[in-house]
Amino acid sequence: MPIHIVEQGDHLSSIAEKAGFHDLRTIWDHPENAALKALRKNPHVLQPGDSVFIPEKEQRTEQRPTDALHKFRLSKEVLKLRVKLQKVDGEPVEDTICGLLIDGKASREPISAGLLDKPIARSARNGKLELADDQIAIGIGDLDPVEEQSGQLARLLNLGYYRRALDPVDEDERKSAVEEFKCDHELTPVNPECDAATQAKLLEIHGC
Repeated sequence: MPIHIVEQGDHLSSIAEKAGFHDLRTIWDHPENAALKALRKNPHVLQPGDSVFIPEKEQRTEQRPTDALHKFRLSKEVLKLRVKLQKVDGEPVEDTICGLLIDGKASREPISAGLLDKPIARSARNGKLELADDQIAIGIGDLDPVEEQSGQLARLLNLGYYRRALDPVDEDERKSAVEEFKCDHELTPVNPECDAATQAKLLEIHGC
């Protein structure tokens, strides 16, 4: 049975699409992936280097009379891009229209109460959000697990706490970002350690 080694930008929807599965749960719920499922919990937030077991496809047979016309409906999961947009003061960006570019395909999308909710192709990898005064690159599948420093920094960057490049890491800026986040959310002790409680709060505030 094949094993897929996760690369940056992979998520289970894209892996399932490439492997020819219409429902990622066929892979995610397989007993061979139980340890990965317990570790990562979110199938769309994987770490490069993770191993994903890809099961063999199973043939399905349907019994129908041959003297009639039959319709078969294929159910396929829908992948959605959800983005929360806030102003500097934390207030949501209210009713506006933004430009969205996903793998070279452009569209105009409404923003309501700070939220963009857009179905996208399961194989989508790159995006860009265009606002009146800003352009934001979107790496679909690039978010690492919160247990990893790369995942912590990405969330702190998205929330406006970390203000440097993710690679190489500015250690002084990282420490300051963690301390500022913990102070804002009354997490103690206020130090540069991104412990379990801080990780949980990051997940809560960031949304994933």
